[in-house]
Amino acid sequence: MTAPMPGAVPADLFTPMRGADATIVTRIRAARAAGRIPVVGDVRWPDAVWRAARGPLKGPDARALLAAAGVRPGLAGADLPWATLTSGTTGTPATIVRSAASWRASYRVTERLVGLAADDVIGIRAPLSSSLTLFALGHADDRGLPFVPGAGMPARAFADRVTIAHVTPSQLARLLDGLADARGVVRPGRLRAALVGAAHLPDRLRLRAERAGLLVVAYYGAAELSYVAVARHDGLHPIPEVRTRVDADGTLWVAGDLVAAGRLDPPDRPGLLRRDGDWHTVGDQVRRTPSGALELLGREDGAITTAGVTVPPAPVERLVETVPGVAAAVVVGVPAPVVGALIGCAVEPEDATADPAALVAACRRTLASRLPATHVPRRWRVLAPLPLTASGKPDRRAILAALGATAGQAVPQGAGKARAR
Repeated sequence: MTAPMPGAVPADLFTPMRGADATIVTRIRAARAAGRIPVVGDVRWPDAVWRAARGPLKGPDARALLAAAGVRPGLAGADLPWATLTSGTTGTPATIVRSAASWRASYRVTERLVGLAADDVIGIRAPLSSSLTLFALGHADDRGLPFVPGAGMPARAFADRVTIAHVTPSQLARLLDGLADARGVVRPGRLRAALVGAAHLPDRLRLRAERAGLLVVAYYGAAELSYVAVARHDGLHPIPEVRTRVDADGTLWVAGDLVAAGRLDPPDRPGLLRRDGDWHTVGDQVRRTPSGALELLGREDGAITTAGVTVPPAPVERLVETVPGVAAAVVVGVPAPVVGALIGCAVEPEDATADPAALVAACRRTLASRLPATHVPRRWRVLAPLPLTASGKPDRRAILAALGATAGQAVPQGAGKARAR
């Protein structure tokens, strides 16, 4: 299909909206049927953030991006591009625009990974402002299947309706907790498959879900790139639908039909998605292992520099999560004089009543035996549970606030129940 000139695309094709899940699903479908592209904001954002997010939706950059995504006069319904907003946890939300064809290619990846039957029901545990939620809604509608927006739904009601769930690791853990009986046995109801993204899936959590009878597919991707790699026993392996390359500095580049048309970046967050011909990157850093798998090190702007040493947080987090009793871990840099930053680690215990001192001591022993001293966190907090964003990802701002507080001080509300060490 030949893309039209930008001038042929209306300047006001985007339709911003916010509201309760049930209402928003109806409004999304109505907007697309009318030939408009819904842009769903988080109801929890302050009005100033929501206004700033809507700002880039008009003007020549928006029209050019829509043209690149395949917009033409009279286009409506399933053939319209999709637009999603980033979470806004690190600045003004950006708008990601992708063609309908790119998501249809991604739907086929989902079906290859978990299968699809006529009686399947696709569900999500995140709010409708999440890009993953809109992807799941688009998939369900494209295939004529029911869609369940289950962000606030009790676990049992969700599992009794949904067969395929898109979740983050934290959402999966809490869903399994809600499905466990008095003896701790998980009863999954109709739920048969979980697609787990947005963060590393700890092995113990995967095994718990699999023992309950679930097909678990853990993957790495990004809102701008869609699926990139699927986890196997030896690491993340690129899916056959994409091509990958790793530059000398460790930057991962991706090419293929699944990639978004582009981003509308706000002034305070320019240029996260970069292009080099057919290749695209969001700045994620990786290392290729001898088996050909990808080891994710984190995003290039997320590395921690402490006393002149650069420490990628992801490998430290994964190692902490191997410690018995640890459900999840998040590593951040805590600003400090002289050294620039101290490495801090927030740990969510599997048992909220666990002794925090003993748990931190076990983590320190494991890391001291496996990592250089420069990579071992100096600040620790046990948070039960870890604070999450609306999309189910760790809330790094709240975690940084908790780690930045002096031991014994009160932790800001929203940072979880914390015990300092």
